[in-house]
Amino acid sequence: MDPKDTNITKISRKIERIDLIYLGVIFLFLVITVVLFFYSTSFVIKNVNKIFTESKGEDVQGLDIARYLLVEKKLHLPVNSVDTKISATVQ
Repeated sequence: MDPKDTNITKISRKIERIDLIYLGVIFLFLVITVVLFFYSTSFVIKNVNKIFTESKGEDVQGLDIARYLLVEKKLHLPVNSVDTKISATVQ
């Protein structure tokens, strides 16, 4: 036999089953960490893109002044009349 072969067989005899289990657990942990990293970065990128893209008016939230005026009357809130020329539109 070649001396290199005997060195390899000595090393392979020293490796125990528990060592392989530890390596497998560490490898699995690293794979899970990498997958979660890529998933979280894609989630953050999608939300940042959603924030900075211009909307076409479909998802824009606005104050429904007609409903606000009704709630204001029911709760006896102080009247803030900054602009009295606001037209109340019911949707």
